[in-house]
Amino acid sequence: MRFALALVLTFITCQGLLGSAIAKNYDGLQDKHASVWFSEEDPAMKRDHPIYSVGCKGRYCDNIQLSYYDALKTGSSWESAKYSEEDGKFTCGFGLVIIGIKCSGKYCDNKNYYCARPSNFQIDSGSTYVTPWFSDERNGRSIGGKNYGVQECDPGMVLYGVECSGSYCDNMKLYCVSFKYEHALAGSPTVTQGFLSQYGTLIIFTGIFAVIGYFLGRRSANKNMHVEFDGQNIELVGN
Repeated sequence: MRFALALVLTFITCQGLLGSAIAKNYDGLQDKHASVWFSEEDPAMKRDHPIYSVGCKGRYCDNIQLSYYDALKTGSSWESAKYSEEDGKFTCGFGLVIIGIKCSGKYCDNKNYYCARPSNFQIDSGSTYVTPWFSDERNGRSIGGKNYGVQECDPGMVLYGVECSGSYCDNMKLYCVSFKYEHALAGSPTVTQGFLSQYGTLIIFTGIFAVIGYFLGRRSANKNMHVEFDGQNIELVGN
């Protein structure tokens, strides 16, 4: 009975520690990075991480800023053709995410998008979200008294498409898709690996003490035993 109880307590402890490891895995998504502002005069803004937010400022949303999840990594990428308000929305192919934008034309009118395959996370294409329209003069924030527009994907989502409207692609809305990070695979330790690395020693010692407790309990129980034989109560004393 005591041995079974020890095993149950060990299991509960491991479950709690595993939950903590998974939570810490998600905590890595707090590592975020916002790019510098860029436009058609600047080189393309591209990183090997998915985007979760886009901001713009200046006339006709001339200048753009991208925000990235640093913990999420991407692999091979490709560059799209030019897109503007005349071309409708742009989305990357199945299972791909946007990792960068290149501007050309007046007021960053034309945009080339960089799409990439996830490396240490997985896309859940069954869950998507489209933000409201935004521009430099609406749905915005303020920097030094000057307004700028910004929209973010919901938590747990990254950017896979963009749509423009208005002159010079003035208004934008974002197409977001959910992802799974706890199943991180390529090139990164999994949750189980990280859990065992951090708590493996504790699990081993917990198991050892459980076994020791079991045998000590049995020895203590066997020291004094009472049995009834032929109507008489006989006490057996263990060694």
